[in-house]
Formats: sequence, structure tokens, C-alpha cells
Amino acid sequence: MKCFSWFQEEHIQIVKLKKERGETGALTWQDYKKMEFTKCVSSCNNPELIEMIIVRETLRLGNVIRFVHRKARTNVQFQGYDIPRDWNIIPVFAAAHLDPSLHDEPHKFNPWRWQYAPIKFLCSPTICESNDSDLVKNHEILFISTYLSVFFSLQTVSASTTRDDSYMPFSHGIRRCPGQELTKMEITVFLHHFVLNFDWELAEADHPLASPFPDFPKGLPIKVHKLSLDM
Repeated sequence: MKCFSWFQEEHIQIVKLKKERGETGALTWQDYKKMEFTKCVSSCNNPELIEMIIVRETLRLGNVIRFVHRKARTNVQFQGYDIPRDWNIIPVFAAAHLDPSLHDEPHKFNPWRWQYAPIKFLCSPTICESNDSDLVKNHEILFISTYLSVFFSLQTVSASTTRDDSYMPFSHGIRRCPGQELTKMEITVFLHHFVLNFDWELAEADHPLASPFPDFPKGLPIKVHKLSLDM
């Protein structure tokens, strides 16, 4: 509930700010960048460091694509196993996403686990592009100050750690899905409208299974109700 409250409040504030500015209509790119809890936003403008922690954690626990098909191009030895050339391989993502050696409490929904990893590489060496040396110095001090305050606050908020290189809902390497950024943005926009306009509840009991990957036998059906929020 804490997670949902923060999530919903962030999107309520975005709508309120749009109304105060006299803006109507669809979300803009600037609105999208303001979703700091929905995403984990770094202190620089590198889009590769923008990750949606709500969506990211959801995809870790219950990815839409559960496995991929690969073929060994050469003979491979992996963790004591011999994989002959031309053998087909089916990597199951849950093997990494639910591995307790890679993620603390892997079966627990904890989006805050992703707030720590990006802090370690907040920005490129270019902190400020200004030619004013005093301005650059002030920005460097502000950056370091912000880095330290965020770093130590995250240490106290959660001791959860995670391995970013073990996260692969869109596969990994050169065959990573080229539409992943568009997909994450579409999910974020959908969630924005969903949490502001609807409430939901389970239609019937449905207990998840975790082998070989998380799933609900009945598809987890829900009842949706129109919601009226004071914005």
C-alpha cells in the first residue's frame, strides 16, 4: 500500500501542475520525466540511465516474455556443463530474476531495490557545459552534495541490493529488444491513466505458482471500478 500511495500521489501531482499551468490534453515528454518514483531518474540527461522502478520491479517478478531460444555457435562450457555446438538453449529469465544470490528477497515486490544501483554512475564527467568557471564550480559542489545526500539516505532507507546485470526482461546483449524504451514509456503512460481513473480488486482467489516461472493459473482476473479523485 505504501508503494501504491506514493505512486498514485506522484501522478496526481503531475495532473495538478498541468492544470496550474493551464495545460490540457495528453501527457508530454516533460511530464514523463517528472515521474521520479515511477522511474529512477539520475541527475543527468542520459536517457539510458532513466529506469522506471515500478515497471522494472514488475517485469522482474512477472515478465511477459519468460524465455528465449538461442543456439550455441561453438562448444561452450558453462558452470560445469558442456553445451555442444548447434545445440538449442532456452534461457529462462526467472532463473536470474528470482535468484537470491543476485537479488535480496527475490520473491518480494520491492521497487526501492532499484534506486541504489544507478546512483553509482550518476553522470558523465561533464557536469556543467557552461564556460563560466564559477558556475561550473558551484554545479560541481551541488552535484557532489546531492550525490552524497542521496547515497547515504538510500543506505538508511533500504539495505536491499540487486545485480543490475542480472536483469533481462528484454533479453540481453546484441539481441536485446530494440523496442524496450518505447515499451517502458507505453506502460508508464498506461499506469498514469489507470491509477488516476480506476480502482480494482481481485475477481476471485488465484494463487501464484513459481515453477518454472511466476504465473497465475486463472490469469489473475480483476474487477475494475471507475474512480473519481479530487484533482
